[in-house]
Amino acid sequence: MARSTYTGVKLGDFNVTDPGILADALKGTWQKKWESNVSLTVCRGHAMLSSPIMDIHTRIEMDLPAHEPFYAIVKSASGVRTILCTDKLSTTLNANEQLEAVFTLREVQNGRS
Repeated sequence: MARSTYTGVKLGDFNVTDPGILADALKGTWQKKWESNVSLTVCRGHAMLSSPIMDIHTRIEMDLPAHEPFYAIVKSASGVRTILCTDKLSTTLNANEQLEAVFTLREVQNGRS
């Protein structure tokens, strides 16, 4: 199978004379927090969590930005289970399990969430 490389669009590549267009495109929260066992990527206030398939029993602890409660999905060859995440991500993944979640950040107003 041929290897494919995917790249995103760089905003600097746009030839935009109206600065309001880029300002609108960049609204919201942007964040990247990639640790050895779990990755958090936030694009315009929408967050994605993912992990590789674990080789061994692994404890996962990660502080998350302010959000409403959500369910993280833990997948394995034998089935799926969910984890309610109300504050920080705190769980254990067994060997051959993988974690994923998509959630929306809570709006921050006047420096408070």
